[in-house]
Amino acid sequence: MLDILKRDVTVPKLFVGDARQQIYEWRGTINAFEHLPENTLVFEFYRTFRMGNPGVREIAAHTGVSMIAGTQEARTRLHRVTRHDTVKCPNVPYTYLFRSWRALLTSGTRLATELAPDQRIWVYDFDRQMANIENHHDKILRFGGNAKQSSFDQDDDMPAFLMKLDKSQLLALKESIVRLSTPNPSEAFCKLYTIHSFKGLEDDVVRVADDAHPTNEPNLYYVALTRARKEMWVDPVVEDRKGDRKDWGRNGPRSERVHKDDLPTILHPHLAPPNRHAHALAQPSQMSATDHATDSLHAALTAFRADTARE
Repeated sequence: MLDILKRDVTVPKLFVGDARQQIYEWRGTINAFEHLPENTLVFEFYRTFRMGNPGVREIAAHTGVSMIAGTQEARTRLHRVTRHDTVKCPNVPYTYLFRSWRALLTSGTRLATELAPDQRIWVYDFDRQMANIENHHDKILRFGGNAKQSSFDQDDDMPAFLMKLDKSQLLALKESIVRLSTPNPSEAFCKLYTIHSFKGLEDDVVRVADDAHPTNEPNLYYVALTRARKEMWVDPVVEDRKGDRKDWGRNGPRSERVHKDDLPTILHPHLAPPNRHAHALAQPSQMSATDHATDSLHAALTAFRADTARE
């Protein structure tokens, strides 16, 4: 298409875009600005009207992308959370962004410990994506590594992750999301999206999950960090098991890649359940089999993340 425009369209042409928002390379897209004639006249714009200072200055320094606030009235704060911070998430309704569906899917048990009992989540495109994941999981159980993986070009760790789960474990992950969910996004305290699905959108308060990384996928990270109008929260990035970021591959960090001994023990009964909100601890315990599976799943994932951080 670009070649046709350059070759066959003789009138002056105006190309508008942001090269730092090119995040669909896995679909075969290109940066058109890199293929324009050498005599192309280029105008660069640095002003953003979505965010204000001091967030604009901090995000510009953090990402290395030049930008200035378009208005002095707007105020945006950047919260780069560390593992030692007491407050790790917003206390007002927010949008939570993930690089991958695998990270989003495994967030349910953690969000259960962060949210109050009356707070709910809403996941964009959950039913369709979950049906796709369950369908692919069934194929993996039947055909193993020969199952077609094209559905997860963007999320290249998903097939390896699904291969470590049996049906009860995948159901526990699904239920950890479903039990917290509301069908109405306007009722949700926390709305979950992948970064790709939230591109072009914005919210007052946005949180970026720890599977997005500025070094390996700078464009994707930049898109995520420029979605908030008032507050941007950034989870601490989980380091790679070997601490070598050069080994991560094209589609993102592999720090949470599931190893062969990580998930087979998820449903073992000796695993301790997670802590709940203090005001929920006094309530009588009426746990179903799925409840026990979800608690065991949370404990296993928590231990896995802790081991990863130590290594």
